[in-house]
Amino acid sequence: GTWAVTFFLLQPKHFKTVLEGLGYNYDSELIRLNVEYYLARTSHGSTLSSVVHAAVLARINPDRAWPLFRAALSADLADIQGGTTCEGIHLGAMAGTVDILERSYAGVDRLSDEIRVDPHLPEQIRSLGFWENFRDRWFRFSFSQELFRAALAPDGLGPATIVVRDKKYSVAPGATLEVVV
Repeated sequence: GTWAVTFFLLQPKHFKTVLEGLGYNYDSELIRLNVEYYLARTSHGSTLSSVVHAAVLARINPDRAWPLFRAALSADLADIQGGTTCEGIHLGAMAGTVDILERSYAGVDRLSDEIRVDPHLPEQIRSLGFWENFRDRWFRFSFSQELFRAALAPDGLGPATIVVRDKKYSVAPGATLEVVV
C-alpha cells in the first residue's frame, strides 16, 4: 500500500521532517505499529512486495526484514511466480535489492549537501563494499560490522565531507577515511 511506498522512499529522518512539516508528531512506535498492521494484510503477490517490505523493516525489525530480502534476491532463481522468469528477470526487484543494500543496510543518504552514512548491517552480512558517485566524485565504500571505510578517488579537487552517524569527517582525494561504527 501507500504506507509502504512512503516508508520505502523516505529514510526515517526525512519522513520525520515531512510529518512535522505537516503539523504531525513523529512517533516511532506508531510507525512500527502501522507497518505491522499493514504487513499482516499484504498479499505479497508481486516480487516488489518483498523488496519494499524488506527495506521498510530493515530499521524497524531486522530479523523480519532478512527473509524478505532473501526472497527478493532469489525471486528469479527460484522462479517464485511459476514460469515468469523465462520471460525475463524482474528488474525492479533486482534493482530493489541493490537499493536495500545501499540505503537500508549501508545507510547511504545522498539527499543532503554532504553524503551521509549510517550503517546497520544485519548480522548475516559480514562485509559490503561498492563504489558511490556523489556530485561527480567517486567514493569506494567498505562496511563491516565494526568499521566503515571511505576512499575518495583522486580527482584534483579538495577534501570531501562525509557525515557518519551525524559526525562530520573530511577525506582528501586519494586518501581513505576509517571510522569505527
